[in-house]
Amino acid sequence: ASLAHTGHDIVLMSGDVHFGRIASTPLGMNGARLIEVIASPLSNLTGLNGIATAKPKTKPVKFPDNDSAQANGWKPQNVEYCGQAYSVKTTKGFIFSSYPRTRTKEHFMTVSFSRLKTGGLKMWVEAWRVRERSGAKQLPVQDFAKAFKTKLR
Repeated sequence: ASLAHTGHDIVLMSGDVHFGRIASTPLGMNGARLIEVIASPLSNLTGLNGIATAKPKTKPVKFPDNDSAQANGWKPQNVEYCGQAYSVKTTKGFIFSSYPRTRTKEHFMTVSFSRLKTGGLKMWVEAWRVRERSGAKQLPVQDFAKAFKTKLR
């Protein structure tokens, strides 16, 4: 409840769910947002836990739940999932392989913040595929077609 009253955007970074994605939702009544950045960076590199794979989820549909929202005097808001543009790509599984289910490609994300001359912060998020390399230096391939950029309040 106290986070929703600040009027500031809150960025939540998490992982260990075996997928990567970015989502956001309005937070409280002061125009702020809750922005969620999920990266499960190296979740399936070994193939040892091929059953614990996942593709990006689009739940919950609303935030917060009804009871929490009513207790704080505001309405649940729709969660905006940034769709395929900001969900790490997946690869299909094969029944008798180390990875029998569809899984998110192994990745990590970089998040940078910079102060704007006009005040506030800019956040920039990029996803990188660990197993795919390119260029003379064999650097990881970018997963998102373009970086996720937003101005934070």
